[in-house]
Amino acid sequence: MDWQHLGLKVGLEIHWGLNTEKKLFCSCPNTLVNRQADRLIERYLRPAVGELGGIDEAAKAEALKGKKAVYEFFDDSNCLVEIDEEPPHSPNKDAIESSFLIAEMLNAKIVDEIHVMRKTIIDGSNVSGFQRTMLVAMDGFVKTSFGDVGISSICLEEDSARIIDSKKNIFRLDRIGMPEVEITTTPDIHTPEQALEAAEKIGMVLLSSGKVKTGLGVVRQDVNVSIKDGARTEIKHVQRLNWIPLVIEKEVERQLQLIKKGEKIENSVRVAKEDGSTVFLRPIAGSARMYPETDVAPILVDKKLVDKIKKSLPETIEIKLAKLKKILPADVAEQLAKSENLFLFEKIVSKVKIEPTIVATTLLYTLKDLKRKGIDVDAITDKQFIDLFGMIKDDKIAKEAIPQILEKLKEKKVEDVVKELNLLKLSRKELEKIVDDLIKENKDKLDKNAYGLIMGLTMMQARGKIDGKIVDEVVKDKIKRFAK
Repeated sequence: MDWQHLGLKVGLEIHWGLNTEKKLFCSCPNTLVNRQADRLIERYLRPAVGELGGIDEAAKAEALKGKKAVYEFFDDSNCLVEIDEEPPHSPNKDAIESSFLIAEMLNAKIVDEIHVMRKTIIDGSNVSGFQRTMLVAMDGFVKTSFGDVGISSICLEEDSARIIDSKKNIFRLDRIGMPEVEITTTPDIHTPEQALEAAEKIGMVLLSSGKVKTGLGVVRQDVNVSIKDGARTEIKHVQRLNWIPLVIEKEVERQLQLIKKGEKIENSVRVAKEDGSTVFLRPIAGSARMYPETDVAPILVDKKLVDKIKKSLPETIEIKLAKLKKILPADVAEQLAKSENLFLFEKIVSKVKIEPTIVATTLLYTLKDLKRKGIDVDAITDKQFIDLFGMIKDDKIAKEAIPQILEKLKEKKVEDVVKELNLLKLSRKELEKIVDDLIKENKDKLDKNAYGLIMGLTMMQARGKIDGKIVDEVVKDKIKRFAK
């Protein structure tokens, strides 16, 4: 398609969770919960009049549905703030500082004073019927090969509740109130490819900050698309980066078909599907949904703190990649630089001083294989990884044992799992005795396939306890001697 002729304009909204200890407006832990709720709360949400006296069209449309929202509450992860029965506490200082750091890395201008606002949202994802948000910085940019893409605003806001059952309108309150940054670009992206690159660049900056969460569900991308003679469509839940170009192309095709039929196109919010198509969600929100949060005082930005942050900005991913290529194969380094486990890799290698390739391949490939088997690898702590690679460095276990140990780790100590699975490393001498004994026990069965038989029996006893190359060497040597 001729994107310039079509007048394509694209803007991105990227929401990414911050890795703080506590939530944004209370002292509840910034962690998800996966168990039965301690209690259920039911609410009907209604729209409030905005600051200028109007009611937001999107909120009005939701209210007409008359849906009851059911919330799962957890005594150890929720409090009265999250169910709108207690005023919000002062905003989390760590979250504010993290947002300042991200703003500086995106070349944005931090505001002089932060004001918390309420954004009307009554789809059930916020118990109060609104989401708290605050503008932190404006007028930034990120460089792409197509030219600079402007960052119109950087906001710090509280996350919404997790939808558990869309048919019954059940939400879980573990996520509500978690701090996240919202990065909004200017609509000066003019091709699907530029949109993808801009999203990737912003993501790399956020990862470079070391202040954002990693893992499934911590980042959400919304894509705003418009063309000449069309309308602005906000496409939500573009869950993967590689969906972005396809979603844009499909939306342009949809609008072109409507224009051809002579149908009027309304500004709207739609939801992305895996095939790139979208479904209507609601009318697009307007300015009437915003009004001041009167329970939180304005925050005067500490200029000395901002100057301190400016002087200690972290390395960018591009710089880290150049360093990784000096210690890892190029393809592994490139994958790791884009991985959510990059900072964990750096932490392990700095503390354990182990061969970097072993750590990188474990974090990139072994964890992926275990995820496919249904193992909750996200529950493995940094300390458990450090202890595991420490035992490999100290020659207590073989690197071949890594998958077995990680699969059984859960909340146990690494040493306990090693003992439980009997994976303490074999010496070469111990291995030679095992092979000698197996040859004696099976000498009547040894023929031209002797290697396969003895190798298989040996691995049943030695798997995960010694390097496979050493097993191969010993078995071949022992069979050769026996044959003589």
